[in-house]
Amino acid sequence: IVIAFDLLPSHEAAGFVDERCLQSVTDWGAVTEAPYTLDQTLNLADRTHDAGVNDEPSIEQLTTLLERYQCGDLYESEFLANELTREFPKHQFGWKVLGAVLQETGRIAEAKKASKISLELSPSDPDAHNNLGNVLKALDEFEAAEASYRAAIALKPDYSNAHLNLGITLAALDRRDEAIASYDRALLLEPDNKQAEHMLAAV
Repeated sequence: IVIAFDLLPSHEAAGFVDERCLQSVTDWGAVTEAPYTLDQTLNLADRTHDAGVNDEPSIEQLTTLLERYQCGDLYESEFLANELTREFPKHQFGWKVLGAVLQETGRIAEAKKASKISLELSPSDPDAHNNLGNVLKALDEFEAAEASYRAAIALKPDYSNAHLNLGITLAALDRRDEAIASYDRALLLEPDNKQAEHMLAAV
């Protein structure tokens, strides 16, 4: 089971609120507690994998995690992603969401570790390449970020956000003409992309 997402905005930011966004995971019977650190999660994931535990989460587990992330509930998203990665360490989606949450909460070095695991588990996932690129860009590792975005585009040529992110990275590397070409491509694919418009105007 693979669920794709590209650091999706919250429902509130998109202009609507799903009724489930108004509920806590605790309302659904889950127990919320302080999330494990990434190192603790990696340790427990290794032990779970060594024990030969089933590595396929249920659709309900995956959709619950995605819903909480899309609702912008980063605390419960992190809790659920940690639970998923410890119970199903070889399933990519928990690591993918965990990397995104860690980045959004400013723990970039940890986000890099989780995003790399996500990519290793699903190297053909363009979102995983793009999300790792975002982490590398945040760490000012622009050459590595460029490679990640180009890998995402190679897998999905019409990936407008990857073209936009590549443009931002190329601009940071002072490669203005290439950055403009990437912004133009992002706008061709997604004419209403306001960030691409803004970045193009700022070059």
